[in-house]
Amino acid sequence: MATYTLTGSGIQAISAPGCLAIVVTVFPTAYGAGNASPSNWYDLGLLRVGNAQGYLSTVPIDATNLLLPCPAAATHLGYSLKPGVTITAEERAEIPFAGRAAAAIVPNPHVLSTLSRQSLGQELSADSSVAPGTAAWVGANGCALIPLRLENAFTSTNGFFVVGTATAGNYDLGVYDDSFNLLAHTGSTAVPAINVMATPALAVTLAAGRYWLALAFSSGSVQVVCLSQVTAARARIVGARLVTTNFPLATLPTVVAYTVNAIPLFGIADYAL
Repeated sequence: MATYTLTGSGIQAISAPGCLAIVVTVFPTAYGAGNASPSNWYDLGLLRVGNAQGYLSTVPIDATNLLLPCPAAATHLGYSLKPGVTITAEERAEIPFAGRAAAAIVPNPHVLSTLSRQSLGQELSADSSVAPGTAAWVGANGCALIPLRLENAFTSTNGFFVVGTATAGNYDLGVYDDSFNLLAHTGSTAVPAINVMATPALAVTLAAGRYWLALAFSSGSVQVVCLSQVTAARARIVGARLVTTNFPLATLPTVVAYTVNAIPLFGIADYAL
């Protein structure tokens, strides 16, 4: 990941790091010092990290070496440095302590499905009537969008879903970012036989943040393994979305309210299932 050398003031573009490692490499002729160990400094400068939605609160440069946590999908580092100050800002993948114990950040499982904690698992577990079954798809060229929330990075190698009691047409499985930009997808692929798990290659590395798992079919006749007792209203409440015409998957689709009484079981994994 990149390292930037900064002086003066401005806005530096960054590439969605987990944090920035800030190092003061040149100090001004005059600045304040506190009594902390290691020493804390005053009047060196201010930093502010942001993404497409806005900026976090301003952070003073109060140490020679400073770790600056970044929001999801961080795109910019704003800086205003005292004359004579030079810093380097190194992009790093890790997410440092930011208000809760590190033990509370649970590593991702090897398989992330629509039933995972990182997706709808916690919400759906509150309803004891929810159980797997098979259901017809949302309609020809229809696409289900299911939320995915990552606390740390995940590298996918494969997608997956299971065909139910009828097979037809082609599928496309992929991942969108939070703004519905398509990050990766399998492309149009023939649906396998009934009761068969599809495990197509799907290579993408996702930083911590919010995403959408997407599954679309060219035919409305295919049956897939779903949580078939979930009402459309409950699916909307837990975050499911729908695109009525999105095959193959396209960037920036027209997203509408979910209208299907089922949530498909599918997802991504870091190995072929």
